[in-house]
Amino acid sequence: MELDPDKDSTYDAQWSIQQGVDIDADPLSSSSIKIIQSWLETCKDRHQHCRRDRTSETAHTSPEEQDVPLPTRVIDVSSPDGESIRLHRGTEQFSRYLALSHRWVGGPMPKWVTTRETCGPRHEWFSFKELPASIVDAIRVTQKLGLQYLWVDSLCIIQDSPGDWESESSRMASVYANAHITLFADCGRDDSHGFLLPRKSFRSTEVVLPTKPGHSVRLNLRKSTATSFKAVQFSLFPTNIETSYLSDRGWIFQERVLSRRILHFGKDQMFWECNEGSFAEDGHVVLRRGLRECGQTEGPFSKLAYSAVLDASAPLSQETFASQWVRLVKSYSTLKLTRGEDKLPALSGLAAAFHSHTEDNEYIAGLWRQSLPKQLAWSITNKKPVKAHKIFREHEYEDGSYGGMMETDDSFIHASQLFPRPKGRRAPTFSWASVDGEIEFHDLPKPCVHIESIALDFPAGNRYGSLRSGSLTISGPFRQARSYGPLTKDLGRGFCSRKEGYIPLYHEGWPFGYMWPDSKDDVNVRDIYCFGLGGGGGGGKKK
Repeated sequence: MELDPDKDSTYDAQWSIQQGVDIDADPLSSSSIKIIQSWLETCKDRHQHCRRDRTSETAHTSPEEQDVPLPTRVIDVSSPDGESIRLHRGTEQFSRYLALSHRWVGGPMPKWVTTRETCGPRHEWFSFKELPASIVDAIRVTQKLGLQYLWVDSLCIIQDSPGDWESESSRMASVYANAHITLFADCGRDDSHGFLLPRKSFRSTEVVLPTKPGHSVRLNLRKSTATSFKAVQFSLFPTNIETSYLSDRGWIFQERVLSRRILHFGKDQMFWECNEGSFAEDGHVVLRRGLRECGQTEGPFSKLAYSAVLDASAPLSQETFASQWVRLVKSYSTLKLTRGEDKLPALSGLAAAFHSHTEDNEYIAGLWRQSLPKQLAWSITNKKPVKAHKIFREHEYEDGSYGGMMETDDSFIHASQLFPRPKGRRAPTFSWASVDGEIEFHDLPKPCVHIESIALDFPAGNRYGSLRSGSLTISGPFRQARSYGPLTKDLGRGFCSRKEGYIPLYHEGWPFGYMWPDSKDDVNVRDIYCFGLGGGGGGGKKK
């Protein structure tokens, strides 16, 4: 068997092959549009989980099953000339619309976004040629699929109005959950590059494999577009989607999880993702409920990862709810945000969606009231540290005794693990959202801390977004301690030798525990006040 080798190819093995049918180089060709329409019809007609509401706000539907409440503003793409758009007030109206998930151009706010000055005039037709490539591509896709409306954050939210921004960001859950399809510009480096890019594809060869007398299996094989594979590659989803230009962006996380249907535009092909699974343009079933390719489970950013909560039809147990939220926060904390103050707003839609599946619970700056004693036990992830120069240093303890230890300077804690404490006040310090870095939660025995009071001040009444201020009063086992910086080795005291990178804590000259700082600014803090969140512990009970 020969797969029509390409003389200009960089492949060093002719047997790097990809299973699947042919793909058109043009993502907007008639054959490509037919594939999208086929995915959509199958999803609407056969996927039970895709018909479920993901937030309480989406429960209000019009008599026409496919129509949903429109967002506050949408883009009308149905101009007579096909080259103009306008903003449309969607309040109290029902229809269908697409949404766009994209990566903004870096730097200052672009001039083409909607502002208080341009919002009014943009309700009249204007040419979309002044807009960046990704926005234009989204308009073209909307027109090709025969829909009238499109939602794009940069055009449908007044970007220089804090009030409008707060109000609209609080509706993110319903905007993406109600979208007929969300377009993901995975192959677009940013808005200026576009995502309707020509795809490199190789013609397939049909191979008939006999299985038993009178039976056979037909496969379509072609050369792979991924040079790193030297055997049959089953799916291009990891290289096209899981490592795309959108994959590490904080805002994209909730847009992917909340969207009812997603059309990914990857660099090699399109992918369809919905509550039933993920499907490739070349015919692959990447992931389906109950059927996973090569034993792969859903990843932490997959729509199915949080289905235990978001697809629940009845109130959940506190344990299931809390474990799903902890998994979500751990995944979200690894992603990047251009503006650090967006830490909570970029998760507000998911917080609202989760809240609709719990009873008698309260959202508290990234944590939940019913699980608060346990969820306070978070820290920046302490991965294996990079060892630096060791020094021997003597210490005089508070009781007048002396001791010596092997220590290092602050560079012992790897620079990629700890960040400076963010400037400004984006979240209370008891919340993981107050710092940058990958978060982990620690298992606790029965909590021994009591929540006395919680005070939170939200702007614009949006309790899921940013806060003006917040405080927490707790009571429990309390102890004052002192630290002398991070250690590499314990000299006979035995409590920290297995905790490289952590900072030992001392009380009256004796070690009693350890800590991992929240930020670089906390490494050299000497006087520490400790509350016991779980288990026993000495010290008085204080607030």
